[in-house]
Amino acid sequence: MSHFNVPPPPPVYGCLPFPVFQAAVNQAQDNSQAPQRMCIASALSALSLACQGLIDVRTPGGRVIPVSLMFLIVAKSGERKSTIEAMFLRAIREFQDAHEKHYQNRMAKYEREHRIWATKTKALEKALKKLVADDDDSTETEATLRKHMEQEPLPPRKIHMLYEDATPQAILWGLHADFPSAGLMSSEGASILDGPAFADMPKLNSLWSGDQVSVSRVTKGSFRVVDARLTASIMLQPGMFDRHMDGRGAAVRESGLWARFLVCFPASTQGTRFLSHGTMSSEHIDAFGDRLSEILDENLEIICDPCFERRVLEFSPDACVRWLEIYNWIEAEIRPGGRFAEASDHASKLADNIARVAALLHYFEKFDGPISLETINAAIQLCDASSFDFAHLFVKPPQEHEDARLLNEMLNRLRQRMRYVRKTHVRRCCPHAMRSDGRFYTALEVLCAQGYVVTFFDQKNAEWLDLMPHLPPPPVYVPPPVFQPVK
Repeated sequence: MSHFNVPPPPPVYGCLPFPVFQAAVNQAQDNSQAPQRMCIASALSALSLACQGLIDVRTPGGRVIPVSLMFLIVAKSGERKSTIEAMFLRAIREFQDAHEKHYQNRMAKYEREHRIWATKTKALEKALKKLVADDDDSTETEATLRKHMEQEPLPPRKIHMLYEDATPQAILWGLHADFPSAGLMSSEGASILDGPAFADMPKLNSLWSGDQVSVSRVTKGSFRVVDARLTASIMLQPGMFDRHMDGRGAAVRESGLWARFLVCFPASTQGTRFLSHGTMSSEHIDAFGDRLSEILDENLEIICDPCFERRVLEFSPDACVRWLEIYNWIEAEIRPGGRFAEASDHASKLADNIARVAALLHYFEKFDGPISLETINAAIQLCDASSFDFAHLFVKPPQEHEDARLLNEMLNRLRQRMRYVRKTHVRRCCPHAMRSDGRFYTALEVLCAQGYVVTFFDQKNAEWLDLMPHLPPPPVYVPPPVFQPVK
């Protein structure tokens, strides 16, 4: 159930109102048996990369914002991260590869034409030099040279959409000189986190917001990246993420970059991936790729039409009301004691991310009219799950909750052997650090409040714990068993 505003939208993972998208996600999960939320995140990152150059979205507050998304997917080795990424990015890779051949042909033609132009330039300059040296009239030659200089052939623009291990300067130059829509994508994301791409965080923040970026270079001259779009999808293992956080992760969080990411930290499916049939179908994944190819072909207009303008998607009236409810609820939850009290940076970007997800799914599915209430509700739940994962990875839990987790792990071992246990014995066996400053009692109160444990007193006024309070009590009173330490 969603933790957003009441009344919550219905659960969406099994019934997303997006037929092409949902069928592809289900089939990818079926074929790979990877976590479903990882499939959803990978599919959304492909949508973001394909659509971000074509559309923007207007929030109910009146701001027009990009639809670009950034994803952090943390999953253990063997969760099939590379397999899922390959499924959903296949159409984009094929599109880029197909146009690489055209680019090489256009580049060869450009080089020939530029060589001819340069030869003529030298000849005209030589003629002009001679006229000036001889003190002859050079007006006509100057005009010819001036006109010739204006006709310098321009290099073709390369459709470079996918970047992996690239410097910030290379990405920014590609957005400026080649194609203004790109993706920083890797299923082995440690190379991105530890590499140069994360070295210039303010510029990545600006690209997410759709702001202009200025780049100053000593050797090759300065340039500006205007109205460009960048998607990011970083997949990595938990250990690598922990090492990043122990290193420069705090600085990245401080810069506000991680707050812009939608986080996916799914439960592992390893140990449950049993085969039920030998033949795997792919018609829904193919249909997803076909629709993506249609959208990618629309991207060619960005290069062909110098006056190209993105389409701006808007919300229906009831979707506007819903988005504003969510926006105000998030704002209220930033206060002390609220859900986002320790994640105000993440909360400040959450409503925008909801609008972006809704716009992408609306455009991908070719829905008519403005973005509907059903679509915004689905986007809310997708981002809600991501929000919990952000808290899990970036927000340190209160000490009493961490103590409660450790205490419950110990009680889980006891549950395998008994239902009732003396409170004093549990305190004696709990982690040593919890036996002072009342931490054990506070942790136990948390477990009682969460329903994991119930306390009661026996006839001799000794306090006991019922470790399985969800089970009905014995029909006849049975004295609790004698405590036996867990070996």
